[in-house]
Amino acid sequence: MAAKKSRSKSRRKTSRKGQTGSGRSFSTIAIAIVLLFAVGYFLITGSDPLGLFNPIEETPTVPADIGEGEGDWWQVYFTDPVNYNNPDDLSGTVAEKLIDNIDSAQRSIHIASFEFNLTPVAEALIDAHQRGVEVLWVTDDEYGIEADEEEDHGQFAMLEEAGIAVKDDSRSALMHNKFWIFDDQKVWTGSTNVTANGIFQNNNNVLVINSSRLAAMYEREFDEMWTGEFGTSSPSTVDSQQTT
Repeated sequence: MAAKKSRSKSRRKTSRKGQTGSGRSFSTIAIAIVLLFAVGYFLITGSDPLGLFNPIEETPTVPADIGEGEGDWWQVYFTDPVNYNNPDDLSGTVAEKLIDNIDSAQRSIHIASFEFNLTPVAEALIDAHQRGVEVLWVTDDEYGIEADEEEDHGQFAMLEEAGIAVKDDSRSALMHNKFWIFDDQKVWTGSTNVTANGIFQNNNNVLVINSSRLAAMYEREFDEMWTGEFGTSSPSTVDSQQTT
């Protein structure tokens, strides 16, 4: 009885092995058919649906040390406090890019910006004002106007002494915008305060967009603040705040 039972097990094992071998053979044949089809399709059409003949393309990466980029209608900048952390040297910094835009302005520079303490930027704005460019600035009452009396500040006072109009929000909430409108054609915006900390100590970004339609949207917001419309007193323009 024991011998018969052993032979029975052996037959069952052999049977399963045979089934497994048949399955593998079928899979191999199926793969071969697919590969033959792909090769034939490639030879006839030149198309490679399975990616068998095209080299693998690596996903492009941005070099770690890049600090700016640009296209036909936009530029983007990042502060680099590791390599550019001396407020006395603006070369290669976001501050230098801002001054370049100030120097190239022809008609108007309208600014809504939270804080300010960079004297070279103040001097560039004064030069623009003196050549006939309209310069207007809306800032926060506490972090803008009141802070202007602190050490290493006084740049708003410089602007006002030169005849440039500066207004604040005169409220407890913050006027936390950071945007500049140049000649109704270009918008400079992002996270960057125009301060020594904002540009030389902190990681921030700037996006510059050349678009008269976008500039018009920012101009509407600026005009509201310039006439004292902040917070709940400011009319909603959400329905008109989109462009392509």
